Amino acid sequence: MNPCAATVILRCKRVKTRDYAVVMGGANVDIVGRPLEKLERYDSNIGTVHMVAGGVGRNIAENLARRGIFTEIICAMADDSYGKFLKGHSIEHLSFAHAHEVAGGRTGVYLVLLDHDGEMDTAINDMAAMDALTPEVLETRREVLAGAKIWVMDTNLPRESIEWILAAARELNKPIIVDGVSAPKVVKLKGLLQGIHSLKCNQYEAQALTGIHPGSLEEIIACGQALRREGVGNVVLTLGARGAYAFTEEGRYHVYGAPLEVTNATGAGDAFVAALALGAYRNLNFLDTVMDATAYSRLTLQAEESVVEELEPEELIGERKEIKYETI
Repeated sequence: MNPCAATVILRCKRVKTRDYAVVMGGANVDIVGRPLEKLERYDSNIGTVHMVAGGVGRNIAENLARRGIFTEIICAMADDSYGKFLKGHSIEHLSFAHAHEVAGGRTGVYLVLLDHDGEMDTAINDMAAMDALTPEVLETRREVLAGAKIWVMDTNLPRESIEWILAAARELNKPIIVDGVSAPKVVKLKGLLQGIHSLKCNQYEAQALTGIHPGSLEEIIACGQALRREGVGNVVLTLGARGAYAFTEEGRYHVYGAPLEVTNATGAGDAFVAALALGAYRNLNFLDTVMDATAYSRLTLQAEESVVEELEPEELIGERKEIKYETI
């Protein structure tokens, strides 16, 4: 196994390169509520509410930027208070230069209610702005897309735009990493999976795509194999506390760590996909990449914020050492 894999994310933080990544997907404001005690439905719960910059695509882009990868994000935002909030929370290496401004629209909002353990109880997403990211708008970004080393896409985009992006990735020979986002949104990928470099789905998204519930190990394997037969190069099914199941040309693997206490589940999947993208960016072995992704997402689960802003080398190296795998 690649001995440098454990520190790939940290190495990239110190390396400057002329290459860059492009992320296409959702950028919105997250409004997060969490009760201090057990969540009581149909009642007012004492707790905390805070607002942060969010969105699957934007979170992935920030994770890449914080690891030192210059990242262009192609998203849709309005010139409203939420849009100004998002742009005001940009960081070094993250560019909104190619974001699309939705005239007269509103920037997306994700309202999520967590339970006392930090897991999502329910959420509402208002992502109508994404409908403005049409193939015609994306065509005007072809130059920045053509120059990128890797592409990342989430399924917040309209179906016709997803189809345009995947066709363009094949035409331009660009590795594209895809986040399923949610069961209702991942179905936009049906019939379009051919040529995807890496696809990350949770159990609900995988079932929505394949019709197979990944419960038993046999069902998990059947689900992963079905997606690979559709033309996906690498498939990762993330099953919460059960770990991640990776399917690639080289083999099938179960990647996992010890049980942990979750502080905030929001953003862990985005961190996982960012690490998959980083592995593709660095041309790493896919199993090593999934182990890095598992470590990075576990650190995010234990953090208060959706994107870990400061990551000490010892934290990642220590977490990575705890990650194990088995062939399935």
